[in-house]
Amino acid sequence: MRTRLCFWFWLSFLAAASVLPGGELAVDGDFVRLNEDGKPTEWVLHEWEGFRPFATLAMLPHADQGANVLQISGATAESGACLRTAKRFPGKSGDRLRIQFRARGTGQLGVGLYYYTAKGEWNQTSVFRTVSLQPEWQSHIVTVGLENGTTAETDSFNGCFSISRGMEVEVSSVKVWQEPGVFRGNLDLPGQWTVFAPVDRLLLPAAAELLAIPAHFGGAAGRAVTLSNHAIDLAPLVGGPGKEKSAWLFGEITSPIACDYTLGAAADWWMELYLNGKKIIDTMADGNVKHPYAIDNHVVTARLQKGRNIVAARVVTGAASSIFMIGGPNDLRGIRSSLKINRIAWIEDFNGQKLSCRSSAPPELIQGNPTPGLLSVTGQAVYTTADTVTIT
Repeated sequence: MRTRLCFWFWLSFLAAASVLPGGELAVDGDFVRLNEDGKPTEWVLHEWEGFRPFATLAMLPHADQGANVLQISGATAESGACLRTAKRFPGKSGDRLRIQFRARGTGQLGVGLYYYTAKGEWNQTSVFRTVSLQPEWQSHIVTVGLENGTTAETDSFNGCFSISRGMEVEVSSVKVWQEPGVFRGNLDLPGQWTVFAPVDRLLLPAAAELLAIPAHFGGAAGRAVTLSNHAIDLAPLVGGPGKEKSAWLFGEITSPIACDYTLGAAADWWMELYLNGKKIIDTMADGNVKHPYAIDNHVVTARLQKGRNIVAARVVTGAASSIFMIGGPNDLRGIRSSLKINRIAWIEDFNGQKLSCRSSAPPELIQGNPTPGLLSVTGQAVYTTADTVTIT
């Protein structure tokens, strides 16, 4: 399939792209740092009891196009085997890792992360992404997002490759890039909210009144309303469209741990957002300002407490509409934007061995894998360099 940079369309794409701009981690993915036994010092077999008896780890010098290869064989334990980084790297919920490597073998290779707390305690694992191995060498890219565990906030992690019992795999040229997260936390925001409307637009309750969801508030009974595309139209609840009508909304988040948590909100036209009685967003002076209304209009990272957390919003409607929007970190990461492209720069086929475009640093070709965001298998090229890259 030819890859075209085509430019008369409006293209939708994820705001967080699959190729991350973050810094590269020192994982020694070329396996050049060896101990006296000829084994890598930066990669070790995971010592968990479920991986006993341990598999065999062997170094194969220059076995993949001149690159060193790490071979895992003899995985007879019930849970198979896991190869992990010897070091733990700092990371927080919301960070993203792009893991690039070459591999061959049979079966499914799992790629994921082991999490640890600030005290060094194990804090669960990420979802392991799987790639299908082939007898021939193939290049792969896997993107994994860091999350919090159920013990505490994640503070560090190991990168891991896992195989099932009876499998054998060879891995080379491992590179890992880390992109610091903009949005923290991984709990979903509640879909159902309790709305009190209409109420006096000047109603200013004490902080203690915002620590639970009441049955009545400001003289109005609570009504359960479900978010639709992160939004609630308050017009039917405040007595129809019109300026300076008011409503209060309450939602509840239950968290197993105390952790940072990112919220985003918008309203036509004024709003205040509270978390556990503390004001965290305030647009009462100038209104929403930003348009179109979207959950990333006003973003803040606050602190959830362990257990029950109450989010309360005060909304005063504008003349145009009565929309209130709110989203959590998972919603914010999923925001889609539009990009207008207006000309063809070049047309390239990354499925062949020879590229028509020239670059200051030869790319690594990735073939036979589905392109992120597409349903078809396309060729890809990864351009990397220590400083800058020029493509002509």
